[in-house]
Amino acid sequence: METIAHKKLFVKIPVEFAQYGYLTFLRPKELAVYLALKQFENSVTHVCFPSYKTINRITRVSKSNVRHILTKLELFQLIDELKSTPQDPHKYNKYFIRPNIHPINAWALDELRKVAADIKKKRAERWRTRKQMLPRLYATRVAHSSQKVKGILAKVLAQIPQQTKPT
Repeated sequence: METIAHKKLFVKIPVEFAQYGYLTFLRPKELAVYLALKQFENSVTHVCFPSYKTINRITRVSKSNVRHILTKLELFQLIDELKSTPQDPHKYNKYFIRPNIHPINAWALDELRKVAADIKKKRAERWRTRKQMLPRLYATRVAHSSQKVKGILAKVLAQIPQQTKPT
């Protein structure tokens, strides 16, 4: 069981974080992941190595989103992800949290905007194709279900003995 003594209760956010506009560009989930990394940061080496599962448990952000957010934080040059070497027997994710925060890189901002625009286009395109396919899918499902119903009715009717009309 973890005690309060084992946890950092406060995390320092650099003043530059607000000055350079990171708070306006980072979503709450991204900020939560960054703060979770800061919680595990060694104050001398600025290195931490929490797993995706640990970050997930602290921030309640899914593991796949944690991966995407970490790449975004790398693009903003807030962290560097250091992968384990092939000679190392233990596989881990090691993160170097940059102590000096620089103004937001204009190139990184442009890249992020391009990626966001591409994602929006792809989502809109997928939605349009789904919307176009829905009537066809519905029509084929109705046709298949009506054929099944007709087949079942034919079998049931075949099993019922033919009644003769009373005269």
